[in-house]
Order: sequence, then C-alpha cells, then structure tokens
Amino acid sequence: MIEILGIGFTLIIGTLLHFVFEWSGRNFLVAFIAPTNESVFEHLKLLVTPFLLWSLIEYVHYGQFAETFIPAKTAGLLAGMFTMVFFFYAYTTICGRNFLIVDIGLFILSVLAAFAVSHYLMNFEVLGQPSVRILADVCLFLMAVCFAVFTVYPPSLPLFSVPAASGRT
Repeated sequence: MIEILGIGFTLIIGTLLHFVFEWSGRNFLVAFIAPTNESVFEHLKLLVTPFLLWSLIEYVHYGQFAETFIPAKTAGLLAGMFTMVFFFYAYTTICGRNFLIVDIGLFILSVLAAFAVSHYLMNFEVLGQPSVRILADVCLFLMAVCFAVFTVYPPSLPLFSVPAASGRT
C-alpha cells in the first residue's frame, strides 16, 4: 500500500514540478529541484525530486530500520532515470521527434520502474552489506552534485539540450 501512495505522490508532485520554476518567477534555487527547460536532463527532476522526498518520508517512518532501504531506493531511482532516458531516445530516434502524450507515458513508466525496482530489491539481504550501503550513499551524493552542477553548467550534450520539437508549456 505504501508503494501505491508513493507512486501517486511522485506522479502528482512530479507533474506539478513541471510548472514550479515558472511559477516561482524563475527562482535560481527552485532550478535545483524543478525543470528549467524541456531537456531530458531537466525532466529527470520530475522523477528525482518527488521520489527522493517520498523516500525521505519512508525513511523516517521505517526505512531507517532496514539496512537495504537506501541501496534499494538508490537502485530504484537509477532504474527510473534509465527508463526515462533510454525510452525517450529510443522512441524519438524512431519517430524523429517527441510527442507530449508519449513523454507523459514515459514519465509514468519511469515512476513505476523506480518504485518496482526499489520494492523488489528491498528484501535482498546483500544490499544490507556495509560496502553496498556505502556505494549507495556515494552514488546519491554524486547524483546530487551532478544535478546541482549540471543545472547551472549544462554540458553541450544531447541530454542537456532542448529537443527541436519541444516548446516550454
């Protein structure tokens, strides 16, 4: 049941985040948690921000007592991010452009992938090993650093560029 609530939370907050940067008057600090343009990288924030927020809520209630919690959530988040990036580039390569309805479907699929993987891995005892927990912590830290740096200084790579058929809505 908690996973279903998390999926709903992530879908609703992620959808609202699409507009928060504009609603904030293009606030510099909001740019770290909400997309600032239509690039694939910026749209990863629609998944990352609410997923991490929900995970923090879960952590306070029960995750702190499960040694596998952070590694499972980290793997789930990476799976969701991979799903979003892989399928976006797969379908836009085939179609030659992106379509809003497919992008929305990919967001939903990415959220489902993130929660499914984290839920599935939660019972894998190997994830409770100290080395795996440290690796998950380092991965989350590096992810946060990358999101912060690449929000301010995006590299000249397709992931950080606005697709040609997109326009900020």
